[in-house]
Amino acid sequence: MTCLDRIECTPSAADNSTCPFAVRSALRANLRAFTLIEVLVVIGIIATLVALLLPAVQSARESARRTKCSNNLKQLGLAITHYESAAERFPAGIAASAWQSFRPETNQFYEWTCFLHLILPRLDEQNYHDALRGPLFRISAITSFAAIDGIQVPALLCPSDGQTGGLWRSRDMDRGTVGIGNEGVQLAKTNYLGMFSGTSVADGIAVSPPPRNLPIPPLPPQRRAVFGYGAGTTPQAVKDGTSNTIAVCEYLKGTSDTDGRGAFWYNDAGMQML
Repeated sequence: MTCLDRIECTPSAADNSTCPFAVRSALRANLRAFTLIEVLVVIGIIATLVALLLPAVQSARESARRTKCSNNLKQLGLAITHYESAAERFPAGIAASAWQSFRPETNQFYEWTCFLHLILPRLDEQNYHDALRGPLFRISAITSFAAIDGIQVPALLCPSDGQTGGLWRSRDMDRGTVGIGNEGVQLAKTNYLGMFSGTSVADGIAVSPPPRNLPIPPLPPQRRAVFGYGAGTTPQAVKDGTSNTIAVCEYLKGTSDTDGRGAFWYNDAGMQML
């Protein structure tokens, strides 16, 4: 048997000089590398598999996000229903009886107390509710918002909305609203707004006493939504039935942290209401 037939060899006088060469040749044959074409084929197969699997993964993630959003809406519905069970009426869309209601004790207008603030304890946000001094929500200074500065409310955010985060920073320094209008304060945003009457803020106001004595004609009852100013709606007043009436819907938070959409601290369209 020669050295070419096996790795092990017994040197002899005849082939002592060729055996080391044969061993090295056999080892080199066993250590043959991949060719460039083989590597490219493998890379191409992996890329194809990733391209096929990635949409499925993204679809599964979006499905999970949509499930979270649906659960949030369900929890809001339950919170509103539990509120009605205790108060015998749904929460007021805006706690004030008029747009930019006047607060004598602070000599300022306030707008920010809406139905979302009223149901915070029923969304497992009792601490946030207490930090706002609920249920009366009598906050009269910027510093009073320090306890919730920079705090999001997860139950009010839909993860499918990836445009901005869950915080809003107001750049409006002239409105005089209690506690708002300071760039250093960041307040929570929401993806869930209440449905108000009509197609404009004026229509929504028309179901309540006109603010500042503005001559706004009232809407007919058939155009009134679940939410309005001052007082909540009773289930009996929902003529189509609560299971056939939209109370809360999803809404985008806007394109930046200074975009007011979804900032439920002003009683304007797109902020607390639709």
